[in-house]
Amino acid sequence: MSIIIRTLFNNQGWHAPCVNPDNDWRCEACFPRHGGEPSVDVGKPSVNEKGICTTVCWDQLICTDYRWGCTPKGNIFGSRAHLGEHVYFVFKQPNGKYTLWGITTVNSRDNAIMKDGENWERGFSFIHFALFEPLPEDKWVRDLSAQELVGNKWGSGRFRYIKRILIEQLISRSGSH
Repeated sequence: MSIIIRTLFNNQGWHAPCVNPDNDWRCEACFPRHGGEPSVDVGKPSVNEKGICTTVCWDQLICTDYRWGCTPKGNIFGSRAHLGEHVYFVFKQPNGKYTLWGITTVNSRDNAIMKDGENWERGFSFIHFALFEPLPEDKWVRDLSAQELVGNKWGSGRFRYIKRILIEQLISRSGSH
């Protein structure tokens, strides 16, 4: 099995907080263009005077911290998250389809819930990734449906376990990678 993680779009290559996300249509999940509430639970998203997003999220540091928390809070990644297992990253496009933007492997996983650290990290256990960079945009695999990725509608939850061969077929069919 492999893991697919649904992230938010990050206009800084998943290395830093987004810049001017309130003016970037790709950041609509956090900053809806037509008003209303964000479609993800990020609290009240905001930007500072320099246009940098001040919302705290794991998405902004995936390619610097190389980790992802198990949700819901209080859960631990199970035995299905094997060391060396492939991890695929996608973000949801405004049209409801997905773009695959990154691939790595599981480097380690926490066997306990974090009891110290920053407030927002307490209560989570993390899966840790091998070092990786986002794929170049011309190698992104776009317009993938939830059905193609996970076999049905992708409701709540930010990750799923999938068969690696299925996603590799999608990647090779698109001509990317």
